[in-house]
Amino acid sequence: DGSSIHVRLDMTDQQIALVLQQDIVQAYSCFLNKLLDEYAWAIQIKENTTVNNIALSPPIQLGAPIYGTSNPTFTDFVMPGIIVLISFGMSIGLTALAVLTEQKQGLMERSWAAGVSVGEVLLGLITTQVIVLLGQALLMLLLAVLAFQVALEGSVVLVFIIVILQGLGGMTYGLVISAFCHDENTAIQLALGSFYPVMLLSGVIWPIEGMPVWLQYISKALPNTFAASALRDVMLRGKAKYGAKYG
Repeated sequence: DGSSIHVRLDMTDQQIALVLQQDIVQAYSCFLNKLLDEYAWAIQIKENTTVNNIALSPPIQLGAPIYGTSNPTFTDFVMPGIIVLISFGMSIGLTALAVLTEQKQGLMERSWAAGVSVGEVLLGLITTQVIVLLGQALLMLLLAVLAFQVALEGSVVLVFIIVILQGLGGMTYGLVISAFCHDENTAIQLALGSFYPVMLLSGVIWPIEGMPVWLQYISKALPNTFAASALRDVMLRGKAKYGAKYG
C-alpha cells in the first residue's frame, strides 16, 4: 500500500476551497506525468496488464474541514458581507437624509437658536441610529440563522459590535455627504453611486484573493472589506482576528 496525502481545508470560503481542491489534484497529475516520462514507466505500464490501477489514482484524501461543512453553500460565504453592507448602506442614507431634512425644514436653525450645541445634536443623531442599527442587526441575524440556515459559531455580542461599528462608519460617511449636498436627491445619487463600487470590491460577493493584485490594494482600502472578513470569522469560524475561540 502506498502513502496518502490527507488534506483539511477551510470550507467557509466556497470558491477558494473548490479551487484548492482542483489545484491539488492537478498538481499531483502533473507530478505523476513527469515521473512517468522521466523513468519511461509508461511503456512498462502499457505492456503489463496486471498493474493495479489504484496505484495510479491520486493518493489524496479530503478529511473533515477545519472550518465550515463538507458541502458549503454560497449563502454561507456571502451572508456576513451582506449584513455588513446593509448596516453600512442604511446608515449612510438615513443619516444624510435626516440631516438634510432638518436643514430644509429649518430645524437646525431652531436648535441653534434654542442653545443646543453641535455635540448634543450629534449625540441625538448617533443615539437614534444606534437603536435602529440594533434592530437591523437583530432582524438580519435572525433571518440569516433561521431562514437561510447560516451557521453562527461565534459570539453574538461580537456580531453586534461589528455591525454597530460599521454602522457608525456609515453615519460618518452620511454626514460627509450631507455637508456637500443641498437636497435629498443629490445625496441619494451620491450615496448610491459610491455604494455599488464598494459592494463589488469589498470581497462580499467574490473573495479578494480572486481579484488582480492591483485591485486587491484598492479593496483593502475600502471600509467594508475587513469588516466583512471579521464578521465571517466570527459567524463561520467562531473566532476573532487574533484567533480566540468563542462558543
